[in-house]
Amino acid sequence: MVMPADVIVPADSSIQVGWTDNEASTSWHFDGISDVHFSRDTRILTFSTMHAGVHAILHQRYIDLPFDRWSLRPSLSGNVTLTISGQRSKREVQIEVGEGYCRLLQPSADIELRRLRGMRLGPHGLLARLAAAGINLVG
Repeated sequence: MVMPADVIVPADSSIQVGWTDNEASTSWHFDGISDVHFSRDTRILTFSTMHAGVHAILHQRYIDLPFDRWSLRPSLSGNVTLTISGQRSKREVQIEVGEGYCRLLQPSADIELRRLRGMRLGPHGLLARLAAAGINLVG
């Protein structure tokens, strides 16, 4: 399975693969899955499974909540910069908030966010794209 280029795969935790036998189910199972390996160079995820069905890479949705710290800093242009640090990753997220838009400034080290960084989006749009990439700021 090739991981999309815009999804962050955490380096500090093991990757969890789950399975379900029903696409409409909200219940995921972890038994019968082994030999999980992710190559950062090729972004290929491999694993062995004893189950046919839908498989997914899973992580806790609230892993960075509550925030470790956050701040708002005004700029000369009249905008503000929101800085948030999560509990687990200690990844610092910086968002410029302007009139009618938000723009991701940091993290700059995550290449998975390169297309998102600098885009002017509405608050909901930016938070939804960050969540899809693996950074959930709203729970």
